[in-house]
Amino acid sequence: MRGIIKTHLDQKQYGFIKGDDGKDYFFRYSSFDDTDKSKICEKLLVDFDPKATPKGYVATKIQVVGKGAVGYTSPDKFLCSVTDKFRDFEILEFSKWMVMGSSRNPNEAKEDMINRAKMIGANALVKVEYFRSTGEETSDSGRGTHYFTIHSCRAIAVNIGKRVVNGSIIDDFICIDKRAAYLKSKLVTKTRRAKLYRLIFWIVILCVSLGLYVSNRVIFAVILIVIAYIFSHATNYDWWLVEI
Repeated sequence: MRGIIKTHLDQKQYGFIKGDDGKDYFFRYSSFDDTDKSKICEKLLVDFDPKATPKGYVATKIQVVGKGAVGYTSPDKFLCSVTDKFRDFEILEFSKWMVMGSSRNPNEAKEDMINRAKMIGANALVKVEYFRSTGEETSDSGRGTHYFTIHSCRAIAVNIGKRVVNGSIIDDFICIDKRAAYLKSKLVTKTRRAKLYRLIFWIVILCVSLGLYVSNRVIFAVILIVIAYIFSHATNYDWWLVEI
Protein backbone atom coordinates (compact mmCIF):
# COMPACT_ATOMS: atom_id res chain seq x y z
CA MET A 1 0.00 0.00 0.00
CA ARG A 2 1.08 3.59 -0.60
CA GLY A 3 0.76 6.41 1.89
CA ILE A 4 2.19 9.68 3.19
CA ILE A 5 3.82 10.22 6.56
CA LYS A 6 1.29 12.25 8.51
CA THR A 7 3.28 12.89 11.68
CA HIS A 8 6.34 11.60 13.49
CA LEU A 9 8.35 12.09 16.67
CA ASP A 10 12.12 11.83 16.36
CA GLN A 11 12.61 11.49 20.10
CA LYS A 12 10.19 8.57 20.33
CA GLN A 13 11.18 7.06 16.95
CA TYR A 14 7.61 6.52 15.78
CA GLY A 15 4.80 8.19 13.87
CA PHE A 16 1.72 7.68 11.67
CA ILE A 17 1.21 7.16 7.94
CA LYS A 18 -2.00 8.18 6.16
CA GLY A 19 -2.71 5.27 3.81
CA ASP A 20 -4.42 5.47 0.44
CA ASP A 21 -7.39 3.77 2.10
CA GLY A 22 -7.83 6.75 4.45
CA LYS A 23 -6.67 4.87 7.55
CA ASP A 24 -3.86 5.96 9.87
CA TYR A 25 -1.06 3.40 10.28
CA PHE A 26 1.30 3.46 13.23
CA PHE A 27 4.97 2.91 12.39
CA ARG A 28 8.33 2.69 14.08
CA TYR A 29 11.56 3.93 12.54
CA SER A 30 12.88 0.38 12.71
CA SER A 31 10.23 -0.65 10.15
CA PHE A 32 12.01 1.31 7.39
CA ASP A 33 14.46 -0.39 5.08
CA ASP A 34 17.97 1.04 4.74
CA THR A 35 16.62 4.60 4.48
CA ASP A 36 18.61 7.19 6.41
CA LYS A 37 16.44 7.74 9.49
CA SER A 38 17.31 11.46 9.52
CA LYS A 39 15.41 11.75 6.21
CA ILE A 40 12.12 10.64 7.76
CA CYS A 41 9.77 13.62 7.68
CA GLU A 42 6.17 14.67 7.13
CA LYS A 43 4.68 14.43 3.62
CA LEU A 44 7.23 11.77 2.66
CA LEU A 45 5.72 9.32 0.17
CA VAL A 46 6.16 5.65 1.16
CA ASP A 47 5.11 2.13 0.30
CA PHE A 48 4.36 -0.26 3.16
CA ASP A 49 2.68 -3.48 4.16
CA PRO A 50 -0.50 -2.83 6.18
CA LYS A 51 -1.21 -4.93 9.22
CA ALA A 52 -4.20 -5.01 11.56
CA THR A 53 -3.47 -5.63 15.26
CA PRO A 54 -5.64 -5.63 18.39
CA LYS A 55 -4.28 -2.13 19.13
CA GLY A 56 -4.89 -0.71 15.64
CA TYR A 57 -3.35 -0.56 12.19
CA VAL A 58 0.42 -0.87 11.80
CA ALA A 59 2.75 -0.24 8.85
CA THR A 60 5.65 -2.66 8.26
CA LYS A 61 8.35 -3.08 5.60
CA ILE A 62 8.31 0.63 4.76
CA GLN A 63 10.12 1.93 1.69
CA VAL A 64 10.55 5.52 0.55
CA VAL A 65 9.08 6.31 -2.87
CA GLY A 66 11.02 8.92 -4.87
CA LYS A 67 13.63 11.30 -3.53
CA GLY A 68 11.78 14.52 -2.65
CA ALA A 69 14.02 17.19 -1.17
CA VAL A 70 13.68 17.48 2.60
CA GLY A 71 13.22 20.98 3.99
CA TYR A 72 11.49 22.66 6.92
CA THR A 73 8.13 24.21 7.68
CA SER A 74 7.20 26.70 10.41
CA PRO A 75 4.65 25.97 13.15
CA ASP A 76 1.07 27.04 12.47
CA LYS A 77 1.15 29.32 15.52
CA PHE A 78 3.77 31.06 17.62
CA LEU A 79 5.18 28.68 20.27
CA CYS A 80 6.69 29.32 23.71
CA SER A 81 8.64 26.97 25.97
CA VAL A 82 9.99 27.33 29.50
CA THR A 83 12.82 25.00 28.43
CA ASP A 84 14.85 25.05 25.22
CA LYS A 85 13.01 22.14 23.55
CA PHE A 86 9.83 21.60 21.55
CA ARG A 87 8.02 18.32 21.13
CA ASP A 88 7.65 18.29 17.33
CA PHE A 89 10.12 20.93 16.15
CA GLU A 90 13.85 21.50 15.90
CA ILE A 91 15.52 24.78 16.84
CA LEU A 92 17.02 26.04 13.58
CA GLU A 93 18.26 29.39 14.90
CA PHE A 94 19.10 30.03 18.55
CA SER A 95 19.54 33.80 18.63
CA LYS A 96 21.60 35.94 21.00
CA TRP A 97 18.66 38.23 21.76
CA MET A 98 16.22 38.32 24.66
CA VAL A 99 12.85 40.03 24.29
CA MET A 100 10.62 41.27 27.09
CA GLY A 101 7.03 42.35 27.51
CA SER A 102 5.19 44.02 30.36
CA SER A 103 1.68 45.06 31.32
CA ARG A 104 -0.60 45.34 34.31
CA ASN A 105 -2.23 42.16 33.02
CA PRO A 106 -0.12 38.94 32.91
CA ASN A 107 -1.74 37.67 29.70
CA GLU A 108 -1.17 41.00 27.98
CA ALA A 109 2.47 40.95 29.14
CA LYS A 110 3.00 37.60 27.41
CA GLU A 111 1.24 38.81 24.27
CA ASP A 112 3.40 41.94 24.30
CA MET A 113 6.53 39.78 24.45
CA ILE A 114 5.34 37.56 21.58
CA ASN A 115 4.48 40.52 19.35
CA ARG A 116 7.93 41.99 19.91
CA ALA A 117 9.58 38.66 19.11
CA LYS A 118 7.71 38.61 15.80
CA MET A 119 9.17 42.04 15.01
CA ILE A 120 12.65 40.50 14.80
CA GLY A 121 11.57 37.50 12.74
CA ALA A 122 11.22 34.84 15.47
CA ASN A 123 8.52 32.16 15.36
CA ALA A 124 9.11 30.84 18.91
CA LEU A 125 10.53 31.70 22.33
CA VAL A 126 12.51 29.52 24.73
CA LYS A 127 13.43 29.76 28.41
CA VAL A 128 10.35 31.89 29.09
CA GLU A 129 10.41 33.56 32.52
CA TYR A 130 7.71 35.49 34.35
CA PHE A 131 8.36 38.08 37.06
CA ARG A 132 6.63 40.98 38.79
CA SER A 133 7.63 44.43 39.94
CA THR A 134 5.90 47.45 41.49
CA GLY A 135 5.15 50.65 39.63
CA GLU A 136 3.91 53.97 40.93
CA GLU A 137 1.99 56.95 39.63
CA THR A 138 0.28 60.04 40.97
CA SER A 139 -3.19 59.23 42.25
CA ASP A 140 -6.27 60.48 40.36
CA SER A 141 -6.94 63.02 43.07
CA GLY A 142 -3.46 64.45 42.65
CA ARG A 143 -2.60 63.68 46.25
CA GLY A 144 -0.27 60.89 47.19
CA THR A 145 1.09 58.01 45.10
CA HIS A 146 -0.73 55.03 43.65
CA TYR A 147 1.20 51.73 43.54
CA PHE A 148 0.41 48.92 41.10
CA THR A 149 1.81 45.55 39.97
CA ILE A 150 3.70 45.30 36.69
CA HIS A 151 3.65 41.81 35.15
CA SER A 152 6.64 41.03 32.92
CA CYS A 153 7.88 38.18 30.73
CA ARG A 154 11.23 37.59 29.08
CA ALA A 155 12.58 34.87 26.81
CA ILE A 156 15.15 34.10 24.11
CA ALA A 157 14.02 34.47 20.50
CA VAL A 158 14.44 31.42 18.25
CA ASN A 159 13.28 30.03 14.94
CA ILE A 160 12.02 26.46 14.85
CA GLY A 161 10.98 24.14 12.06
CA LYS A 162 9.70 20.66 11.28
CA ARG A 163 11.16 18.49 8.54
CA VAL A 164 8.89 18.05 5.50
CA VAL A 165 9.31 17.13 1.87
CA ASN A 166 9.89 20.16 -0.39
CA GLY A 167 9.97 22.54 2.57
CA SER A 168 12.02 25.72 2.96
CA ILE A 169 15.80 25.53 3.26
CA ILE A 170 17.30 26.17 6.68
CA ASP A 171 18.82 29.48 5.55
CA ASP A 172 15.29 30.87 5.26
CA PHE A 173 14.97 30.56 9.03
CA ILE A 174 18.21 32.36 9.92
CA CYS A 175 17.29 36.02 10.32
CA ILE A 176 16.80 36.97 13.97
CA ASP A 177 20.29 38.20 14.86
CA LYS A 178 20.51 40.46 11.81
CA ARG A 179 17.03 41.94 12.24
CA ALA A 180 17.42 42.39 15.99
CA ALA A 181 20.77 44.19 15.65
CA TYR A 182 19.31 46.58 13.07
CA LEU A 183 16.18 47.28 15.15
CA LYS A 184 18.21 47.72 18.35
CA SER A 185 20.36 50.35 16.64
CA LYS A 186 17.28 52.29 15.53
CA LEU A 187 15.66 52.11 18.96
CA VAL A 188 18.82 53.23 20.76
CA THR A 189 19.02 56.26 18.46
CA LYS A 190 15.36 57.02 19.16
CA THR A 191 15.96 56.77 22.92
CA ARG A 192 18.95 59.13 22.77
CA ARG A 193 16.90 61.64 20.79
CA ALA A 194 14.09 61.47 23.35
CA LYS A 195 16.53 62.12 26.20
CA LEU A 196 18.02 65.08 24.31
CA TYR A 197 14.57 66.58 23.78
CA ARG A 198 13.85 66.11 27.48
CA LEU A 199 17.06 67.91 28.40
CA ILE A 200 16.19 70.84 26.13
CA PHE A 201 12.67 70.89 27.57
CA TRP A 202 14.03 71.13 31.12
CA ILE A 203 16.44 73.91 30.21
CA VAL A 204 13.50 75.93 28.88
CA ILE A 205 11.36 75.16 31.95
CA LEU A 206 14.13 76.16 34.36
CA CYS A 207 14.77 79.40 32.49
CA VAL A 208 11.06 80.30 32.60
CA SER A 209 10.83 79.30 36.27
CA LEU A 210 13.85 81.44 37.10
CA GLY A 211 12.17 84.40 35.40
CA LEU A 212 9.01 83.82 37.46
CA TYR A 213 11.05 83.55 40.65
CA VAL A 214 12.92 86.80 39.97
CA SER A 215 9.60 88.56 39.36
CA ASN A 216 8.35 87.28 42.75
CA ARG A 217 5.97 84.75 41.22
CA VAL A 218 7.36 81.87 43.25
CA ILE A 219 4.12 79.91 43.40
CA PHE A 220 3.79 79.90 39.60
CA ALA A 221 7.39 78.80 39.29
CA VAL A 222 6.82 75.86 41.64
CA ILE A 223 3.60 74.84 39.87
CA LEU A 224 5.35 74.95 36.49
CA ILE A 225 8.19 72.71 37.70
CA VAL A 226 5.77 70.20 39.24
CA ILE A 227 3.70 69.99 36.05
CA ALA A 228 6.86 69.61 33.95
CA TYR A 229 8.05 66.77 36.21
CA ILE A 230 4.78 64.88 35.79
CA PHE A 231 4.66 65.13 31.99
CA SER A 232 8.32 65.10 30.94
CA HIS A 233 9.39 61.49 31.29
CA ALA A 234 11.68 60.42 28.43
CA THR A 235 10.78 57.05 26.90
CA ASN A 236 13.35 54.25 26.78
CA TYR A 237 12.40 52.68 23.47
CA ASP A 238 14.95 49.84 23.44
CA TRP A 239 14.56 48.41 26.95
CA TRP A 240 12.70 45.32 25.75
CA LEU A 241 15.41 44.06 23.37
CA VAL A 242 18.62 42.87 25.04
CA GLU A 243 21.66 41.18 23.55
CA ILE A 244 22.82 38.22 25.66
